[in-house]
Amino acid sequence: MNKTQEALKLALEAIEACLSAGTEAEDQDASDKLCDARAAIREALAEQPAQQEVDWEKLYRLEVKKKEALAAKYERDTGKTLTRIVPMAKQPARQQEPVCEWQPEDDEHMPGTWRSDCGVLWTFTVDGPKENDMRFCCGCGAKLREKNA
Repeated sequence: MNKTQEALKLALEAIEACLSAGTEAEDQDASDKLCDARAAIREALAEQPAQQEVDWEKLYRLEVKKKEALAAKYERDTGKTLTRIVPMAKQPARQQEPVCEWQPEDDEHMPGTWRSDCGVLWTFTVDGPKENDMRFCCGCGAKLREKNA
């Protein structure tokens, strides 16, 4: 029996002792067993080999191949065609992100107010959107761009 199996056995015994404890002596015995189980688990974990570096790209490619094989088997078995998900590397270039332009609103009663293309009015106490690190419109969620006034 290896150390991991021994630690699991001790943990199960400690749990059983906790569940059946009724007297103070049994409670103390259960507590001692829990301490022993924790120590055994720590010791078993310390002897585990260090985690190896994961090659995520390789795992991704394997996952894509596995899904493609499952899809091909399904199509052969059922005669139905599945919609294919194109892996990231093979996807066409992304379309340009939507942009919402903001321009200063001339308002003497509310200085620092800006109006967006989507109709949002926003007032800054200092400077404008760029200086306040706003990158997206709070009204429509599109990428924010300041219009030249």
